[in-house]
Amino acid sequence: MALVIGSGTKKSSALVRANELLRRVGGMRALGQADAIRLRAIGVSDVASIRLVAACEVGRRVAIAGT
Repeated sequence: MALVIGSGTKKSSALVRANELLRRVGGMRALGQADAIRLRAIGVSDVASIRLVAACEVGRRVAIAGT
């Protein structure tokens, strides 16, 4: 997630932000079910929220395909 989020801020790294996001959204399963609007509501930027939703969708499709 930190790679998808990209850069951090002056106060926290992307890894810290990713861990905080997981805590706020309720874990990996909840992140996979969240849409960009929900992610933006908890403080994720527009671009990062779209990237996260897209990454979760790719993961979901790979899991379904079994590859």
